Amino acid sequence: MLLADFRSSFSLLEGIYSPQEILTHINKYGFSSVIIADTNNFYALPQIISLSKKHPDVIYGGVRIRYSKKRVTPTLLAIPIDQNGFSNAFNIISHINTTCNIEETEFIDYIAKKTEGIIFITSDIRLARQLREITTDIYWGINQKNINELPVAREERIQPVLIQDTIFLSPDDITAGIAIRCIASKKRYDELSHLKEELKYHLIQSEAELNSRFSHIPEAIENLKHINSLLKKINYSFKLLLPGCDIKNADFLLKRLAFKGAKKRYARLSEEITNRLNYELKIISHKEYSGYFLIVSDITAQTDLTCGRGSAAASLVSYCLGITNVDPVKHNLMFERFLNPERSDPPDIDIDFAWDEREKIINYIFNKYHEKVAQVSNHNTFSSRLSIREIARIFGFSERDIKEIVAKIEPLLGVEDDKLKEIINSDEEIKRILAEKRIRDTFKIARRISKNMRHLSTHCGGIIISDRDIRDTAPIEITGGDRFVIQWDKDDIEEMGLVKIDILGNRSLAVIRDAVGMIRRNYGIDLERMKIVYEDDPMTRDLIKNGNTIGVFYIESPAMRQLQKKTNVADFEHIVIHSSIIRPAANRYINEYVERLKGKHYTPLHPSLTGLLSETYGIMCY
Repeated sequence: MLLADFRSSFSLLEGIYSPQEILTHINKYGFSSVIIADTNNFYALPQIISLSKKHPDVIYGGVRIRYSKKRVTPTLLAIPIDQNGFSNAFNIISHINTTCNIEETEFIDYIAKKTEGIIFITSDIRLARQLREITTDIYWGINQKNINELPVAREERIQPVLIQDTIFLSPDDITAGIAIRCIASKKRYDELSHLKEELKYHLIQSEAELNSRFSHIPEAIENLKHINSLLKKINYSFKLLLPGCDIKNADFLLKRLAFKGAKKRYARLSEEITNRLNYELKIISHKEYSGYFLIVSDITAQTDLTCGRGSAAASLVSYCLGITNVDPVKHNLMFERFLNPERSDPPDIDIDFAWDEREKIINYIFNKYHEKVAQVSNHNTFSSRLSIREIARIFGFSERDIKEIVAKIEPLLGVEDDKLKEIINSDEEIKRILAEKRIRDTFKIARRISKNMRHLSTHCGGIIISDRDIRDTAPIEITGGDRFVIQWDKDDIEEMGLVKIDILGNRSLAVIRDAVGMIRRNYGIDLERMKIVYEDDPMTRDLIKNGNTIGVFYIESPAMRQLQKKTNVADFEHIVIHSSIIRPAANRYINEYVERLKGKHYTPLHPSLTGLLSETYGIMCY
């Protein structure tokens, strides 16, 4: 059985199907496996790897390279066959996406240094001829359009391979293909309707059709089978890359800093604190996370006011390094909630900075780590409303009509097919609206593309720091802020072995900083923040008990303030419970919690949970 190749919806405004959709359908056409190769990006690679774990030897990742965005150039399909190949492919794509107006000679010179571990295929015989000078792993991709050039390829001994550059599974979806190209070029549908014949070349053909059509070129089919056999040997397991993994003597440096910080945090290092520090440091060292903690500690040291939050607050090492400001010993927080010896999850530390200092911190990181650092991206999708608006616009509807169309059909976009038929048959107005072909086409295409990626943006806080040039680790682009941004979003980076550090902006920290500054200037009182125990101050506790916490980060929502009034408690432990249990789905349990807090008798869910849930009065909350 043959190997298919596809451009997915991650070929922005070119492809229309997700990798999962493509994988679901290829068997129907007789193909045993598929390469997803999108244009100048690896956006889909984490999804491909995730799918390959469930469907081994069926789905693979590659990339279609266009070296110039300014003019039409031959397309080059690059298929990595090992980890080194992926690293080289990431470099090539990064170079294209961060360099303007690349000429062909410059492009050839660049990839000449990055060919190891990559199979290259191009349907342009001239480009194949040039690439043959720099790599032996070059094939000429034969298809319906260029088959007449076969004698030239054979004469020059350039190996042919059967490759189709598939985009569409159904002729009906070619209309959607034209529509998204109209969006890309800001043209109306009638201006690009002539593309229908051109796009038919990208319609899937079955394995039987291909074997029949190209049976007189057996070497093209055999070469495709050979490539498929190489792909089956790929190991898609990317090694975990932690920031700071290249720091020498990291264990020793971290231990020294942690105990130095402990002496500042505590008047006396008790046996409990010493034992806990040593225990945490041992686990951190065993998991090779010491460098990561050193980097995070260095970042937080760049300003006087930070707040590490999340499960990191359960770490005494984090507390002693100044990453967090909650004493985990005093509040009986379990380190295993943050790092568990039995689990492989990497540490995840979110750090808040005053909102107007965040940019300074990010600049510090980029200036220190230079080409080893990049920000995490967001994959922004069309959304229901935007997909309808954009498609309706290319079909020539006025702004007034578009608003009406959006109002009528947007609620139907996510409805399942069976339910949709029922709604249309029972609603005369919907039936009337969809009777018009342009609106019906708008609806069908919007349903097809509404969940597809529209463009890349920058994640609000995620930073990736590598131990080498970031382009060896991940494909990158440059955003409007002129910084490197990796092509994967926050939900995908873990699949690729990357760990982010979140650098977040917090207005409350700026308020605290400014208030301390004003008190110092106006009253001559220098508040040493580290020596203030907020939860032990009677006036502060009264404000929290009465729900007077507007402007206080994390406990200022109306629901939280109402809960504080009902419970009339303000100790730290109860505030933690309240901020955890305040969820819309938990209202029934919130009322039960308040009653139990005030003395209502209850029976534990199970005897083994008696001690575990004693602090929350037998109610589970996260």
